[in-house]
Order: sequence, then C-alpha cells, then structure tokens
Amino acid sequence: MIKYYMTPLTLEGQEQFYRAVVVSDGTFTEDEMVQEIAELNTGLPTRSISAFIKLIFEIRDKKLSSGQNVQLGDTFYKSSILGKFETEDQTPSLARVTVNLVDSRKPLRDVRFNRVKRTDTSTPIPELFFNVKTEEANSEITIGNMGRLNGTRLDFDTSDAAQGIFFVEVGTGAELKVEIVGENRPSQLMFMVPTLTAGNQYTLEIRSRAKAGADLKTGRLADNLTAIA
Repeated sequence: MIKYYMTPLTLEGQEQFYRAVVVSDGTFTEDEMVQEIAELNTGLPTRSISAFIKLIFEIRDKKLSSGQNVQLGDTFYKSSILGKFETEDQTPSLARVTVNLVDSRKPLRDVRFNRVKRTDTSTPIPELFFNVKTEEANSEITIGNMGRLNGTRLDFDTSDAAQGIFFVEVGTGAELKVEIVGENRPSQLMFMVPTLTAGNQYTLEIRSRAKAGADLKTGRLADNLTAIA
C-alpha cells in the first residue's frame, strides 16, 4: 500500500494541475532484508545471508574503484568527484570521490494506493543515514568521510547560512555544520562528515525553508550517531 497526497504544481502555466507526493512508511534496512530472506525457508543462516549481501557490495566498490559503472538489478551506480579545484592540475583526494545512484524508473506492479490527508509539507524528514566507509546504517559516522542521507524534503538553499546539515552533540548541544555537500536533492543528500569528536554521539539535523522568508524547519534523524575516526 503506497500512501500519497496531492499538491498543486508550482511551475508557471501548470498551476491548474497536481502531482502526487508519496508518504514514506519507514525505511527497510539491510538487517531486515537479511531476516526476511531467512524467513523464506531458504535454508541459509542469517549470518551467511548477511555475509553474501556484504560481499556483493564489496565487489561493487571494487569495480567502481577500478573506474567501471555497476548495475545491480534495477540500480545503476557510477562514481563522481565532489568539490571545485583551483587549477586543472590539482589531483582529487579520495575523500572527494562518492557514488551516485541512477534511478532506473522501473514501474512497480500490483500496487494499491491510499490517499491520505496532507499535513506538514515543509519539515525535512531524515530517515536513513548510511556510512559510506563502513556501510553501516543509522549507527556510526566516520569523521572526514562521505555520508549519505535518505528521506523526504531534505534539500536546502546553500546560499542561506541558517539552512543545511548540522551535527548536534548529545548532552552539550554544540553543533557543527557540514561544509561540503555533493548531492542536494529532496530524497538524498551526499556530504563530507565534518571534524567531530571521536566517541561522542550526535543528532543529525536538516534545517531548511520552504521558500525565501519562510520559517526555518528542522528535521532530525531518529537515531543518534556515534563519531568514529
């Protein structure tokens, strides 16, 4: 069952039309995938299933590191390099390299729809933080490495200093803003994790405005993240 609500288009000349916005029903994690496969009477222990899934992504990363694009099922992966360079002779660092997912636009089959009432349509909804280095989700953040955040209404105006990605230290409230953002889309952000304090826990916040002059809205990831070196 896919939940959705209708909202008017804002494009000039298209104001009389509407678009359907999907309301997320949560995030299905890798651990849950392992458990569901195990429940299909495959005869495989969960440890073997988990190891096999990790092996697939290890091979994916190996091929991406060699300069190849990778297609797994309906998902297409390709590498990109973040940031700007002062000269054409400057060599990118590994920390600037990230992986982009290219949407295959495969249509779903046998789907039922449930139209729901439109509620808050401006607050960001962070759902899943993925540590690109460790491939762990919603648990650890590796200082100085790439992170990926998926959710809803995550994009923000980079020209507004109040908007962006913030890590707020649990207990003290000290905050640090992300300076390098490679991908800034409503459903996904790719960014460089700033210099946090190893061992401390942080709340990941997305702050944005629906439009210039609007109130600043803050969305928080439900799980606190532990900084690791």
